[in-house]
Amino acid sequence: MLLVLASIVDQYVAAGVAHWRAKGSDAEILTCHDLAQSGWKLSLDEPPTFVVGGKPVAAKEIDAIITRLAAVTPIELPFIHIQDRDYAAAEMQAFLLALLASVKCPVLNRAHPGSLNGPPWSREQWTRCAFGAGVPVRPVVRRAYAGGVAVAAPEHVDRRVVHVVEDDAFGDAPAGVRKAAVAVAKAAGTELLRVAFDVSAKPAVFLEADPWVDVSDKTIAEAIRKRVS
Repeated sequence: MLLVLASIVDQYVAAGVAHWRAKGSDAEILTCHDLAQSGWKLSLDEPPTFVVGGKPVAAKEIDAIITRLAAVTPIELPFIHIQDRDYAAAEMQAFLLALLASVKCPVLNRAHPGSLNGPPWSREQWTRCAFGAGVPVRPVVRRAYAGGVAVAAPEHVDRRVVHVVEDDAFGDAPAGVRKAAVAVAKAAGTELLRVAFDVSAKPAVFLEADPWVDVSDKTIAEAIRKRVS
């Protein structure tokens, strides 16, 4: 089984799961609603038991896990009394961190302290990571104004987005930019990464990154399927 941990408001995951099922994969979506069902088991003495679609699933039945949920927030728990949502969200977050750290199957992307799907980095930290990987970057400038603080951006930017699936990269960008995106993902230790560049600069410069690749795109979904098959 390919298990996708996702938010209840994820607009892309259903299309990706439909593609995987059409290709013969047993794929299921796991949300915080599933976490609220009885039957979960996590201990130091034996492999965990999941609950997916109301049914218990042994860890050995799960071939891979894709994490598309960064954190459990109260918005994920509309079925819990509003006064209890903050507490329940914190408990589910801690449980998922422990669970994802204990499973033996491949996990794309693995949890980090404070995040369930890869490094919980700021734009500045991602820029430092890209610079360390040898990718041209633009300094991040934040300007204060009456309503808060915002990132200052150049007036003219030709923004291109590249989706990385381990060693492959997809998107309307030159080959060198796609190669740079893979380098950033490897430096960050993430198998799945969405990376934005400004290709109007010569050479193209890194802008930002996050783990939400477009799994609704059939080409990207197929690359993920092959990675975990």
